[in-house]
Amino acid sequence: MLGYLGGVLRDALAKRSRSLEGQEHTRALLGTVERKEGGLLHDVIAGIITELVALLLNGALGSQQAQILASFLEREMPYLIKDILSAFVPIGTQEFWDTWMCGLPMDNQMDDQLWPTWFTELWIPVEKTAEVMRALKTWYDGGGDAATAYQHTGSFSCELYAARKSEFWMSPSYGADVFRVDVFWFALNGGNLNDFYGPFWDILKPFGFRPHWGKFAPPPSSGDWGDYYRQNFPRFDDFLALRAKLDPQQIFVNDYWRANLGIPARTEQQQQ
Repeated sequence: MLGYLGGVLRDALAKRSRSLEGQEHTRALLGTVERKEGGLLHDVIAGIITELVALLLNGALGSQQAQILASFLEREMPYLIKDILSAFVPIGTQEFWDTWMCGLPMDNQMDDQLWPTWFTELWIPVEKTAEVMRALKTWYDGGGDAATAYQHTGSFSCELYAARKSEFWMSPSYGADVFRVDVFWFALNGGNLNDFYGPFWDILKPFGFRPHWGKFAPPPSSGDWGDYYRQNFPRFDDFLALRAKLDPQQIFVNDYWRANLGIPARTEQQQQ
């Protein structure tokens, strides 16, 4: 692999680097690779990944060799991911102390251009936390197969945290303290987002999850979610009745919410 990487960098240095800064990055990484060729990947993975990001931003990774390297990484990533992540995030428990608005919302510090992130967030009664964690662990383990496990987890992350109960009818924490499962999806990923999220929705459905309405929820075409929400939001019909009363012309609703909440389509009289 390092041999391929060395070839990519030599090609980038000769043809692709567009700036003096990019050439310096390329030479620095090439020197590291040439010193380490034949060594263990995890010894240099942090420096290599950092420099690869710099090269990517500089447009230096468009060669055929780079595509070969990308194909190799795609195939081998399930077996390399632990070494790659351990170079940046130590394995085990980490303790920290910070102000709540800075220490808890870790995703707020992520650049929306470099790391555009989408979410599905599922709120579950807090007393079911242990069962939910066991179900997630089984899914993430992938039956002990590294490739399957990586397919289930991807290379991003999942946040787990709690929220207090709310008095608002359509709040996912209406009437109960909840445990939140917030699954991340890198917006520039290949593949289909619903294919990745679908198993999480299916796995956690028996626990009566309620979705965060501002994040990705199961598409109506994937099941009768309107009836499901009606079962799991005690004031669901009250909300729909109040909504219809306050907005009889359906000015403040669109096709997305009609489909997801089971709101009847506008009549001809309402459309006029």
